[in-house]
Amino acid sequence: MPASVALICLALTVYHEGRGEPLRGQYAIAHVVMNRVKDGRWGASVCSVVAQKKQFSYTKNHSFPKNVDALQEAVRVSQHVINGRPDSTQGSTHYFNPSLAVPSWAGELQYVMRIGSHDFYK
Repeated sequence: MPASVALICLALTVYHEGRGEPLRGQYAIAHVVMNRVKDGRWGASVCSVVAQKKQFSYTKNHSFPKNVDALQEAVRVSQHVINGRPDSTQGSTHYFNPSLAVPSWAGELQYVMRIGSHDFYK
Protein backbone atom coordinates (compact mmCIF):
# COMPACT_ATOMS: atom_id res chain seq x y z
CA MET A 1 0.00 0.00 0.00
CA PRO A 2 1.51 3.36 -0.98
CA ALA A 3 2.14 5.92 1.73
CA SER A 4 -0.23 8.84 1.94
CA VAL A 5 1.03 12.32 1.26
CA ALA A 6 0.18 13.29 4.86
CA LEU A 7 2.28 10.40 6.16
CA ILE A 8 5.24 11.47 4.02
CA CYS A 9 5.00 15.11 5.15
CA LEU A 10 4.70 14.12 8.81
CA ALA A 11 7.49 11.52 8.65
CA LEU A 12 9.89 14.00 7.03
CA THR A 13 9.11 16.49 9.79
CA VAL A 14 9.66 13.92 12.53
CA TYR A 15 12.87 12.79 10.83
CA HIS A 16 14.39 16.24 10.37
CA GLU A 17 13.14 17.85 13.57
CA GLY A 18 13.45 14.90 15.93
CA ARG A 19 15.74 12.12 14.76
CA GLY A 20 18.17 12.80 17.63
CA GLU A 21 15.38 12.88 20.19
CA PRO A 22 14.04 10.03 22.32
CA LEU A 23 11.07 8.19 20.83
CA ARG A 24 8.73 10.09 23.16
CA GLY A 25 10.07 13.35 21.69
CA GLN A 26 9.50 12.17 18.15
CA TYR A 27 5.89 11.38 19.00
CA ALA A 28 5.55 14.83 20.58
CA ILE A 29 6.82 16.55 17.43
CA ALA A 30 4.32 14.60 15.33
CA HIS A 31 1.54 15.57 17.73
CA VAL A 32 2.43 19.26 17.48
CA VAL A 33 1.87 19.04 13.72
CA MET A 34 -1.42 17.20 14.18
CA ASN A 35 -2.55 19.66 16.87
CA ARG A 36 -1.91 22.49 14.42
CA VAL A 37 -4.01 20.72 11.79
CA LYS A 38 -6.85 20.33 14.32
CA ASP A 39 -6.56 24.00 15.30
CA GLY A 40 -6.74 25.18 11.69
CA ARG A 41 -4.73 28.40 12.05
CA TRP A 42 -1.67 26.87 10.38
CA GLY A 43 -3.42 25.00 7.58
CA ALA A 44 -6.03 22.33 6.99
CA SER A 45 -3.67 19.45 6.20
CA VAL A 46 -0.42 18.00 7.51
CA CYS A 47 1.50 19.16 4.45
CA SER A 48 0.10 22.70 4.56
CA VAL A 49 1.00 22.98 8.26
CA VAL A 50 4.54 21.75 7.62
CA ALA A 51 4.96 24.08 4.64
CA GLN A 52 4.07 27.21 6.61
CA LYS A 53 6.90 29.73 6.30
CA LYS A 54 9.26 29.93 9.30
CA GLN A 55 7.55 27.17 11.26
CA PHE A 56 9.76 24.10 10.82
CA SER A 57 13.45 24.80 10.33
CA TYR A 58 14.19 21.83 8.09
CA THR A 59 11.89 23.12 5.33
CA LYS A 60 14.45 25.80 4.45
CA ASN A 61 17.05 23.42 3.05
CA HIS A 62 14.92 20.54 1.68
CA SER A 63 17.62 17.98 2.43
CA PHE A 64 17.04 14.33 1.63
CA PRO A 65 17.03 11.90 4.58
CA LYS A 66 20.35 10.08 4.83
CA ASN A 67 19.76 7.82 7.85
CA VAL A 68 17.47 5.02 6.65
CA ASP A 69 16.88 3.59 10.14
CA ALA A 70 15.89 6.99 11.53
CA LEU A 71 13.59 7.56 8.54
CA GLN A 72 11.90 4.18 9.07
CA GLU A 73 11.38 5.07 12.74
CA ALA A 74 9.92 8.45 11.75
CA VAL A 75 7.49 6.70 9.39
CA ARG A 76 6.39 4.30 12.18
CA VAL A 77 5.93 7.18 14.64
CA SER A 78 3.99 9.19 12.08
CA GLN A 79 1.73 6.26 11.20
CA HIS A 80 0.90 5.71 14.87
CA VAL A 81 0.03 9.38 15.35
CA ILE A 82 -2.06 9.56 12.17
CA ASN A 83 -3.88 6.42 13.35
CA GLY A 84 -4.85 8.08 16.62
CA ARG A 85 -2.12 7.47 19.19
CA PRO A 86 -3.03 9.57 22.26
CA ASP A 87 -1.33 12.97 22.49
CA SER A 88 1.11 13.15 25.40
CA THR A 89 1.79 16.87 24.78
CA GLN A 90 -1.52 18.03 26.26
CA GLY A 91 -2.40 19.80 23.01
CA SER A 92 0.91 21.55 22.39
CA THR A 93 1.13 23.54 19.16
CA HIS A 94 4.72 24.77 19.48
CA TYR A 95 8.15 23.52 20.46
CA PHE A 96 11.71 24.73 20.29
CA ASN A 97 15.20 23.81 21.42
CA PRO A 98 16.13 26.34 24.13
CA SER A 99 19.84 25.74 23.64
CA LEU A 100 19.58 27.28 20.16
CA ALA A 101 17.41 30.35 20.84
CA VAL A 102 14.26 31.35 22.67
CA PRO A 103 11.60 32.53 20.19
CA SER A 104 9.57 35.67 20.85
CA TRP A 105 6.32 33.69 21.20
CA ALA A 106 7.62 31.60 24.14
CA GLY A 107 6.47 34.17 26.72
CA GLU A 108 2.99 34.34 25.20
CA LEU A 109 2.18 30.62 25.39
CA GLN A 110 1.76 28.15 28.23
CA TYR A 111 4.77 25.94 28.90
CA VAL A 112 3.75 22.28 28.95
CA MET A 113 6.89 20.14 29.27
CA ARG A 114 10.39 19.36 28.14
CA ILE A 115 11.05 16.18 26.21
CA GLY A 116 14.62 15.53 25.18
CA SER A 117 16.04 18.83 24.02
CA HIS A 118 12.71 20.48 23.13
CA ASP A 119 10.34 22.58 25.21
CA PHE A 120 6.65 22.20 24.29
CA TYR A 121 4.01 24.98 24.56
CA LYS A 122 0.33 25.52 23.90
